Amino acid sequence: NNNSIIVVYDNLGIYSSTRVWWMFKTMGHKNVFVLNGGFPGWLENGFPTEEKQTQQFEKGNFKVQFHSENVKDFDFIKTNLNNSNQIVIDARSSGRFNGTAPEPREGLRSGSIPNSFNIPYGDVLENGKFKSKEVLKAIFSKINPENKELIYSCGSGLTACIILLASELVLPNKTSVYDGSWTEWSQIEK
Repeated sequence: NNNSIIVVYDNLGIYSSTRVWWMFKTMGHKNVFVLNGGFPGWLENGFPTEEKQTQQFEKGNFKVQFHSENVKDFDFIKTNLNNSNQIVIDARSSGRFNGTAPEPREGLRSGSIPNSFNIPYGDVLENGKFKSKEVLKAIFSKINPENKELIYSCGSGLTACIILLASELVLPNKTSVYDGSWTEWSQIEK
């Protein structure tokens, strides 16, 4: 429903839950949150669990209100490569970003989008949870974000959402995701 509070979690701590969170926000749901530490963190704290149950629910009243500003496409990124008001931040490993490690997708070349910065998603996590706000601030200060729009990328749009949420915990900047990410960029821009 439009007024539902949604808490998203996954079995790896922080991983795919951030993509689900971002999708809900992009589709206009306001009350959506990520459980820091996910299911492993829940168990670690001894909170109650239950066996899977089959439940029937009435159809909700949620109405999509797509926030197109949350999504950037190839043309936007290419047109704004030298825009000093925006920063593209790539969540892949530094080896993949620098082109020194192979891409896991067969036939995909290595490298990075021109003028982009690298913050590997693992750098903002510790034991399946986000690092402290002080540490996150220090990580993002290295790219000098000032009042710039931060556009997140990765291999396919999943781990970009991890560093996007990490930045939203400590920065007021406008954020978005280049959804095609490196998979799209590397195949179109040769």
